[in-house]
Amino acid sequence: MHGATVNAFTSVSLTPPLVLSALDRRSRACSHLSDGVFVVNVLRESQRDVAMHFAGRPMDGPVPWVGEDGDHPRLGGAVGHLFCRVWRNYDGGDHVLHVAEVEDLDLRGGRPLLFHRGEFPRLAESDPVWALTLDGHAPSTIL
Repeated sequence: MHGATVNAFTSVSLTPPLVLSALDRRSRACSHLSDGVFVVNVLRESQRDVAMHFAGRPMDGPVPWVGEDGDHPRLGGAVGHLFCRVWRNYDGGDHVLHVAEVEDLDLRGGRPLLFHRGEFPRLAESDPVWALTLDGHAPSTIL
C-alpha cells in the first residue's frame, strides 16, 4: 500500500462527482495514481503524525491501515474517506493533475486536520455556517 500527503486537492464537479489532486511528477506516489482506484483520507485533527509519515517523516508505530484484505485500504481514524477512480490525467508542468470520479464516500465526522502556511492550525470553535439551507432543511452531502 502507498500513500502521500498532498496540499493540492479540490472538488471539481458535482455531476459527475470529480475531485482533483496535483502531485509532483517525480514523486513515487504520482505513478500510483496514473490509473486505477484510490482512497482520499481526510485526516482527523489528531492525526498529524500520520500526515507527516506520508510526507516523508516516518511515525513511531504502525500506520493505521484498515480494510487491507481487499476492502479499499484506507486509514483508520479519519473523519472521512472518498473512494475514487481515476477519470483523466493532465500535464501540469512539474506536476500531474489527477482528476478522479468519487464512486463512494464514508463520512465519520469530527474535526479535520488542516495545513496552512507550514503549520497545522485548528478551526475556531463555532456553529456550522451551513447547518441549514435557505429552505430550512439539512443540505445533502457536498464534496
